[in-house]
Amino acid sequence: MPRKSGDFVKVEYIENGLSDRQKQEVWEILCQCDKEFIPPLSARNSTSQNQLLAGTGKDSAPHAYFAEMIKQNFILTVVDNRVVGFMTFKKAYSCPELESFGESLYVTTVCIKHNLRGKGLLTKMYREIEHNVTRKLGCFRISTRTWSKNHAQIHVLMKLGYRQVAIIKNDRGEGIDTIYFGKHVDLDD
Repeated sequence: MPRKSGDFVKVEYIENGLSDRQKQEVWEILCQCDKEFIPPLSARNSTSQNQLLAGTGKDSAPHAYFAEMIKQNFILTVVDNRVVGFMTFKKAYSCPELESFGESLYVTTVCIKHNLRGKGLLTKMYREIEHNVTRKLGCFRISTRTWSKNHAQIHVLMKLGYRQVAIIKNDRGEGIDTIYFGKHVDLDD
């Protein structure tokens, strides 16, 4: 585990799929985080489904979600050769809620092991996609969505300069809105 912020931490973009070990480590983290999402990932059949309350999966683990997610692009956070966090994203993504924003790298899932939260790993993954992946892929817009009560994620997004692009009221239940965020990455950053 990192002894202080930045020690032994590697954040890397994975272009050509995950190894079997990495897949297993990502699966374990996804299962650990499953019920923290609204709705839970195990109740969803897609990483970008529009009808979030329609996900009525009865699976006890996020199998369908994982099956789609594993086909996406990954940024891994690795400590002592073990995956401790990950970010997945889709290239050239567009949906009605992001129409005014344009095609983007759409962050679908971000999970970090519980014992390593609050150590800046989420910011490191966003910095990797902003500073390296956008240049490599030639797409300088990043988007994501979250729910209105996910204060930690919203705080990091606002701190990093993301702006609200769209809000869908009560999308995830009474008083729980879906918020789309976006950022145009400046080449000079």
